[in-house]
Amino acid sequence: MILFPSLIFLSSILFWFIRPEFVQYLFLANLWLLSYPHTFATFTRSYFSSKENKIKALVVIILFFVFNLWVLHLFDFVILINIYFYSQFFHYVRQNFGICKIGSSSWKVLDTVSFHLFHLCLLIFFFRLEHSFLGYKLYQPVPSGMFYTFGGFGVLAFGVYFLIRLRSINKKIFLYLSLGGLMTFNETSFILGWLGLHLFHNSQYLVMSWNLNPKESFYFYYGKVVVLVFIIYKFAQFIEDYLISGISIAFCLILAVNYSHYLFDSYLWKRKYRL
Repeated sequence: MILFPSLIFLSSILFWFIRPEFVQYLFLANLWLLSYPHTFATFTRSYFSSKENKIKALVVIILFFVFNLWVLHLFDFVILINIYFYSQFFHYVRQNFGICKIGSSSWKVLDTVSFHLFHLCLLIFFFRLEHSFLGYKLYQPVPSGMFYTFGGFGVLAFGVYFLIRLRSINKKIFLYLSLGGLMTFNETSFILGWLGLHLFHNSQYLVMSWNLNPKESFYFYYGKVVVLVFIIYKFAQFIEDYLISGISIAFCLILAVNYSHYLFDSYLWKRKYRL
């Protein structure tokens, strides 16, 4: 579960060092071969084999799609991107938290607190560097004074925690904290930041989803998901280009599927039977 995503991540870094001018192609490859398929992978799980749950998934996707159109109508694209960034950040943190907790034999409350404080510190550092997300300005969710106060406590708490558990810190926790840090502790390298973490997260989730119900080879499973994603999103793009111009139909649909993936994924992993 760790080896394959790590290989994807490290190979991407190597590719960036060799041909940095091709980073945009790596970005597109991640979208179509990993990012979009990994969100659809949620709906291949056994939970959605019943008609009732398929309808439930469709209704949730439609509601999120309408919500995205409503945000665009009342506000603008920047607000939509900000909602996407914060929800995605929360989703990444929670998935990594769950994997660390499952993989640890001695998880304590202190681990939970320090894990979330660390990611809060990363988010604050992100704003200190005045990063944007996908080329759009990000708004701070709380006033600066409160934001940096939380960050100060977070750094202090995490430092104390690290000293206490220096010898016994779980290797998976260390790996995920390190990868999380890469998203923010860089000012110039896009591939080593958001895209690197994205590659790791997406490839990991695809492997995890297949492992839950491996009735067919991974390559056959993965190929079906990629083809399905391509047909649906390209059809949405066709509608946007030729039938309903001026409205970001495809992007709103992509976000709707993403948000549905976040919602159902958070529920499915908490069930006794995670299929």
